[in-house]
Amino acid sequence: MSTSRGIQVANQDYILHPFERRKLSHSGFEDLLLASLRRILISFLLGAAIAIPAGVSSRMSKSAILALNLINQLF
Repeated sequence: MSTSRGIQVANQDYILHPFERRKLSHSGFEDLLLASLRRILISFLLGAAIAIPAGVSSRMSKSAILALNLINQLF
Protein backbone atom coordinates (compact mmCIF):
# COMPACT_ATOMS: atom_id res chain seq x y z
CA MET A 1 0.00 0.00 0.00
CA SER A 2 1.37 3.42 -0.96
CA THR A 3 2.06 6.07 1.59
CA SER A 4 0.82 9.61 1.19
CA ARG A 5 4.41 10.81 0.63
CA GLY A 6 4.88 8.23 -2.12
CA ILE A 7 1.67 9.32 -3.82
CA GLN A 8 2.72 12.96 -3.60
CA VAL A 9 6.13 12.24 -5.15
CA ALA A 10 4.57 10.14 -7.93
CA ASN A 11 2.07 12.88 -8.80
CA GLN A 12 4.25 15.93 -8.21
CA ASP A 13 4.30 16.83 -11.90
CA TYR A 14 0.49 16.79 -12.01
CA ILE A 15 0.35 18.93 -8.86
CA LEU A 16 2.84 21.52 -10.09
CA HIS A 17 1.53 21.71 -13.69
CA PRO A 18 -2.22 20.95 -13.65
CA PHE A 19 -2.98 22.55 -17.05
CA GLU A 20 -0.28 20.79 -19.06
CA ARG A 21 -1.16 17.97 -21.41
CA ARG A 22 0.99 14.91 -20.87
CA LYS A 23 -0.39 12.17 -23.14
CA LEU A 24 -2.91 11.92 -25.92
CA SER A 25 -5.28 10.02 -23.64
CA HIS A 26 -4.98 12.59 -20.83
CA SER A 27 -7.05 15.73 -21.33
CA GLY A 28 -6.02 19.01 -19.81
CA PHE A 29 -8.04 20.76 -17.15
CA GLU A 30 -9.76 23.05 -19.66
CA ASP A 31 -10.93 20.10 -21.78
CA LEU A 32 -12.38 18.39 -18.73
CA LEU A 33 -14.09 21.62 -17.71
CA LEU A 34 -15.63 22.10 -21.16
CA ALA A 35 -16.81 18.48 -21.26
CA SER A 36 -18.45 18.93 -17.85
CA LEU A 37 -20.15 22.16 -18.91
CA ARG A 38 -21.38 20.46 -22.09
CA ARG A 39 -22.94 17.63 -20.04
CA ILE A 40 -24.59 20.16 -17.73
CA LEU A 41 -26.03 22.08 -20.68
CA ILE A 42 -27.35 18.91 -22.32
CA SER A 43 -28.95 17.81 -19.05
CA PHE A 44 -30.55 21.22 -18.54
CA LEU A 45 -31.96 21.29 -22.08
CA LEU A 46 -33.26 17.73 -21.77
CA GLY A 47 -34.89 18.52 -18.42
CA ALA A 48 -36.43 21.69 -19.79
CA ALA A 49 -37.71 19.84 -22.88
CA ILE A 50 -39.50 17.39 -20.60
CA ALA A 51 -40.60 19.66 -17.73
CA ILE A 52 -41.96 22.65 -19.64
CA PRO A 53 -44.45 20.72 -21.83
CA ALA A 54 -45.41 18.56 -18.85
CA GLY A 55 -46.06 21.68 -16.76
CA VAL A 56 -48.11 23.35 -19.48
CA SER A 57 -50.17 20.25 -20.17
CA SER A 58 -50.76 19.58 -16.48
CA ARG A 59 -52.14 23.09 -16.01
CA MET A 60 -54.86 22.39 -18.58
CA SER A 61 -56.52 19.77 -16.37
CA LYS A 62 -58.44 20.81 -13.27
CA SER A 63 -57.67 17.57 -11.40
CA ALA A 64 -53.95 17.88 -12.25
CA ILE A 65 -53.96 21.46 -10.94
CA LEU A 66 -55.45 20.33 -7.61
CA ALA A 67 -53.00 17.44 -7.29
CA LEU A 68 -49.98 19.63 -8.09
CA ASN A 69 -51.23 22.36 -5.76
CA LEU A 70 -51.20 19.90 -2.87
CA ILE A 71 -47.63 18.80 -3.74
CA ASN A 72 -46.50 22.43 -4.09
CA GLN A 73 -47.92 23.31 -0.69
CA LEU A 74 -46.00 20.45 0.91
CA PHE A 75 -42.70 21.66 -0.49
